[in-house]
Amino acid sequence: MLSTQIRQLFLDYFSSRNHNVVPSASLVPQDDPSLLFTNAGMVPFKEVFIGGSKRDYTRAVSCQRCIRAGGKHNDLEEVGFTRRHHTLFEMLGNFSFGDYFKEDAIAFAWEFVTKTLNLPLNRLYFSVYKDDDEAFLLWKKMGVSEQRIYRFGEKDNFWSMGDTGPCGPCSEIFFDLGEGAGTGPEDVMGGSGDRFLEFWNLVFMQYETRADGSRISLPKPSIDTGMGLERITTILQGKLSNYETDLFSPIIDNVLSQIRNTRFNQEQKKTAAQVIADHTRAASFLIADGVLPSNLGRGYVLRRILRRAIRFSYQLGIDEPLLCSLSPMVMQKLGEAHPIFEGREQFVVDAIRREEESFLRTVHTGLELLDKECSLAESRGEKSLAAAPVFLLYDTFGFPRDLTSVVLREKGMTFDEEGFDTLMESQRQRARKAQKFSSSMKWEVSEYLDTAEGIFVGYESLSCEAKIARVAKSPETELIKVVLDRTPFYAESGGQVGDKGHLKQEGCTLLVVDTQKEDGQIVHTCEILEGHLNPQMPVMAAVDSVLREKTRRNHTAVHMLQGILREKLGEHVSQAGSLVDADRFRFDFSHPVALSLDEISEIEAELFQRINSGKRLMVHNKPLDEARKMGAICPFGEKYGDIVRVIEVPGYSMEFCGGTHVEDIAEIGMVKIVSESSISAGVRRIEGIVASAAFELFQKEHEAVEGLKQSLKVKDGIVSRVSGLLEELRQKEKEIHRLKTEISQGSLNRMYEDVVTVKGVKLLCAGFLDLDAKVFKTLPDQAVQKLGSSILIFGNQLEGKASLVCRVSEDLVKSGYDAQKILAPLAEMVGGRGGGRPNLAQAGGTLPQKLDLALEEGKRLVTSMLSESCQ
Repeated sequence: MLSTQIRQLFLDYFSSRNHNVVPSASLVPQDDPSLLFTNAGMVPFKEVFIGGSKRDYTRAVSCQRCIRAGGKHNDLEEVGFTRRHHTLFEMLGNFSFGDYFKEDAIAFAWEFVTKTLNLPLNRLYFSVYKDDDEAFLLWKKMGVSEQRIYRFGEKDNFWSMGDTGPCGPCSEIFFDLGEGAGTGPEDVMGGSGDRFLEFWNLVFMQYETRADGSRISLPKPSIDTGMGLERITTILQGKLSNYETDLFSPIIDNVLSQIRNTRFNQEQKKTAAQVIADHTRAASFLIADGVLPSNLGRGYVLRRILRRAIRFSYQLGIDEPLLCSLSPMVMQKLGEAHPIFEGREQFVVDAIRREEESFLRTVHTGLELLDKECSLAESRGEKSLAAAPVFLLYDTFGFPRDLTSVVLREKGMTFDEEGFDTLMESQRQRARKAQKFSSSMKWEVSEYLDTAEGIFVGYESLSCEAKIARVAKSPETELIKVVLDRTPFYAESGGQVGDKGHLKQEGCTLLVVDTQKEDGQIVHTCEILEGHLNPQMPVMAAVDSVLREKTRRNHTAVHMLQGILREKLGEHVSQAGSLVDADRFRFDFSHPVALSLDEISEIEAELFQRINSGKRLMVHNKPLDEARKMGAICPFGEKYGDIVRVIEVPGYSMEFCGGTHVEDIAEIGMVKIVSESSISAGVRRIEGIVASAAFELFQKEHEAVEGLKQSLKVKDGIVSRVSGLLEELRQKEKEIHRLKTEISQGSLNRMYEDVVTVKGVKLLCAGFLDLDAKVFKTLPDQAVQKLGSSILIFGNQLEGKASLVCRVSEDLVKSGYDAQKILAPLAEMVGGRGGGRPNLAQAGGTLPQKLDLALEEGKRLVTSMLSESCQ
């Protein structure tokens, strides 16, 4: 049975039993900073389980894509070396939110496993929590013998969401893969071996753990189950390893066919291919879900995944991008079940290729530097490298530690690993000390209403009367936080900043300086302008209408911009972040290269044409699935409920959005893109202004152009006139450079007239004015070749600074003369410091007016040294 069939069987089974089929959520958890990635099937339902939100269904089934490669579930180093560990996996799950409980969950699981999948009963085993007699008896009721039901403790069979919150016993279903999977002492139920494969976990959430550690029963117990698609596919396809299934084997076969390095045995090649296959899957999904390689957070984990795979690829003798050629296989295999790849295929491939090319350059550079260090060590008769150069390779150049070990092992060498660890720990301590933590204010909270959801009425009105539900005062500042039972103030979300305005009641005025959402409530941060707030009295809440109007224009402009970018650049363009306020907009989007000036002009022209034509916006409130089917774009990283708000500009744009917008796009007026830049690999940023701000900028630029026309005495063709002037300037600069070179050459030819001989050693001290830096740099070696046994001191005044250099011929170095010692006091005279080697030292200073005195002192000093050494 193919994996696609297994996935569909599971969804269809539970769908036919009144479960709502819920599409997979993003790998990036929505509004959950506690999680780096979606790492379990229940993550999208977490708020439902803890009572923070509700759905219009009480039964659900899903196939959720998950990542475990960072944070608590860090399985990365295991991946490829075991039969079961993966970074990316698909979790099949059925869920009950206060609907059915233990009896039905076990009955569903039993029927699906034994009837739908037809797994042999004599190879199935079950575990329950040691005190869960109910689950034990329910499995017996299904027909399972007591000998096949095992009781385990909290470590294996009790699940909790965290230190506090919902928790409960769980029951796991195992399949005996047979003696081929292992016959050791660990290959028993409850052992660490591979023979008994746990493939389905049923969690019975019936308790809540309180802060004091006590547990109470939940009023509505729930069900959360998880069956790994990779594991059940292994069972049904009769394999011993997940990597042997149709989910992985085509990619692995492709990798094995490209291996050029014959040093590895078959098992080593297979392990490397498994790592590459797994990591290609994970990288493809993460990039499609909006994560790009970087040095922070999720991007850093993605970079680690990619670079680990590239290391294995490189060690197999494949020194060119490989993963980018495998990614289309992943998207073709899994794209139907996970439609996030649609329109993003090329973007995913390009993002992987860029990271591969970048890291392969790092590897080549690192190998060259490592070879140099090895040569130096061998010249000293050493077989081990010091920790410092190896750590430098790792820390500065990003050269992997394990790759260093492999290369050194091939050369019969090692490095100081203990010293490396010490340097690593020192760096971590420095990083910890460098972190800046902002202390949050301590708020004293007073509640005045039992219900304080803070209903938002700001779409319809900019002011309303409201009751005070909660007030929080800070003992450290003059600010207070106010929660109202209803409010016209928009709380910052989706890139749009929070509203500002006033809260007023008789004898009191509050200035609302910010509006945010905290724990699902709209919180107004206020400054008291006059009087004292009476929480028992209602307030009149009024939004600053001027700021709201400007913000609305900018927000709708961003929607229009994204629509045009997707048309002009491709469907891979997706929002990676945004900021919308009254003064400007900022839009971050996925795109691999900078926009040309022509592209920016075309985008601006298209924006102008569309806005000028005018079109009324349409607002839809739709179920999430229906909104997706309409083709609405879901901005990356935002959180949505079952009913979503969709903003449509007919024919131009359709996006999920809870923000505020104009009624007709003609209200936006002018749009001006003021900058386009890169903020990280594969992510561009456009900043722009609209309406009066755009017009004011246009006026300023127009005035500047008109001023230039008057100054240059031209009516038209100002660009060609300025270009002509710049070309004239370049020619003049070339002529000046030529004349300076001639003058310098004359000075160079004449300088040898100043050579003096002291005790058989030639001494030359010479100063120059505006001598080309490159010429000055080559001067000492030229002079020593011409003069032979000599000591040379040269100075140069260039761009308001002084440069000094001292050169000592090799024979005099052997006699004990040192250029560094000669130059040191002279460098101080010109306001600088120097350094170098005994045969060549250089210095720079900020006192060019002292250069002649320094050269005179140098001549006196060297003359004295030569005279004394020959006495």
